[in-house]
Amino acid sequence: DKALILVGDSERARALGIESSELQIEEFIIQTMGNTLVIIGDDERPDGMEIEGTLVAVNTFADEVLGVRFLWPGELGEVVPKRPTVSVDDLAIRHRPLLRQRRLRNLQIDEWLGQYVEELGWKREDFDYRAEAAPWFRFHRLKGSYRGNYGHAFSRYWEWHHEEHPDWFALQPDGTRDNSPERGGGRRARLCVSNPELIEHVARQVIETLKKHPTMNCESISPNDVSSTTHCLCDRCLAWDEPDAKTISILEDRKPRDITALTDRYVRFYSAVAEIVARELSDRYLGAYAYESYYPPPVRAKLHPNVIIGIAPLPKVYQHDDLREDLLETWRGWSQTAEQLFLRPNSLRALYNFPTVYVHRLAEDMRFFADSGMLFTDFDCLENFWSTNGLNYYVVAKLLWDPYDDVDEIISEYCEAGFGPAADVIRRYFERIELLTTQIAARRAFEIWKVDSGVLAEFYTDELIGELQGMLDTAVDAAGGDETIERRITFLRTGLNYVPLSRDYILAREAAEGGDEAAQHRLAAVAKRRDQRLQDLGRSWALNPPFLVKLGY
Repeated sequence: DKALILVGDSERARALGIESSELQIEEFIIQTMGNTLVIIGDDERPDGMEIEGTLVAVNTFADEVLGVRFLWPGELGEVVPKRPTVSVDDLAIRHRPLLRQRRLRNLQIDEWLGQYVEELGWKREDFDYRAEAAPWFRFHRLKGSYRGNYGHAFSRYWEWHHEEHPDWFALQPDGTRDNSPERGGGRRARLCVSNPELIEHVARQVIETLKKHPTMNCESISPNDVSSTTHCLCDRCLAWDEPDAKTISILEDRKPRDITALTDRYVRFYSAVAEIVARELSDRYLGAYAYESYYPPPVRAKLHPNVIIGIAPLPKVYQHDDLREDLLETWRGWSQTAEQLFLRPNSLRALYNFPTVYVHRLAEDMRFFADSGMLFTDFDCLENFWSTNGLNYYVVAKLLWDPYDDVDEIISEYCEAGFGPAADVIRRYFERIELLTTQIAARRAFEIWKVDSGVLAEFYTDELIGELQGMLDTAVDAAGGDETIERRITFLRTGLNYVPLSRDYILAREAAEGGDEAAQHRLAAVAKRRDQRLQDLGRSWALNPPFLVKLGY
């Protein structure tokens, strides 16, 4: 006569006819049977690799049945309904997530960011965002069953091979193949991808790795990240290019430059390696990016079916309509030549500490990607600006779980769970910011490679900030004295309060660079206020002080 809850595989669950061995990869069941509640998921792939099906099932139950919400990391962002008794109606949920990997990267303080923590006089260990954020990522089921490498693959090739095989590296305009760190290469060295010996070597390395790790779905053959060295200028590599390919802008030696896309060259490289690997491992895959100078779809080169392509667009696709339209066009083109695609965006970078909301366009795009063969995702650049970009982060997490979820319901859920009687005002607050973000994107005036000071001056005005502050004041009144809701409104206000200071600092710095003495004095004054504000803020989920120092915001 007592309620029984069975979590995970057990003899009792099997006695009720629920066999975990019969579940598909990542499939789970949440089901009531009389006075028993069964929560069970697939915890092992057929190849023996452990996955987290039952954990996913538990968090789905907490989310969809109990109404638990994780708005942002930390206790203030957690919403757990208080009730003396949990009552559950008849349940029969059997589900398998659409995306094999739902990756949204959890920022960590690495060597690159750690120096800015120390510059502010703090200790790196005090900024361990990653550990404290882990429950938020776990609750939103941001993992999956796909395992493999697909990122920049050759970062140590210069170190390992440049002495014995200098011809493996990109021929430079000066006639050398110098891709040393001093030239901006090193870990970002460019390769001579048409070199047959290099292709054979890469293929043998991939085969060796995949044999050593039988549960890996794919191994990467993706070129290194953006470098100051040029792509290979040898006759053989140039012959692999298509002269009528799309003209694109890339960042070279920190300056934008227009070039003819090199995608056909890299598709030929990917396919040549895949052809060798497939002779021994026909059921394994290679991962590679469509990125930088090889971002547009190929013109004529045919992609080997065992290559999985990750579309990696420029960061500000929701602050510049041309970039968004280019992303959708690029995805359509690649979907005609690649059998498997995944999304690898930096779009969460947005405008950092400046309030931005683009969730409706994001939701529209996620449905499009899901309809046209998206296998999984790897979102980078969640850089912990939760007070100004947190709604975007939350909606992304929800859409990774279900790309067809109703975005307006997600927004309502966020506002009602976090702000109770002030939910309607907070929803209008986000709507106002989304209108602003959409207006900026429609202007197509935004600098692709940096935050444009003119945009900041025109759109993030004192009048706008005053309007948004007034909405938060109204939200406080609507909160009816609820201390937790008032603290969450203060959390949003933290980011908003920093906007005029950051804007004025950027504008003063730009003016001072022109030698204006008055502007230099103005810069010194605003820099002092900015630095003090960051010191007062310290470690915060609202903003990310080390990043603000690094970015010069």
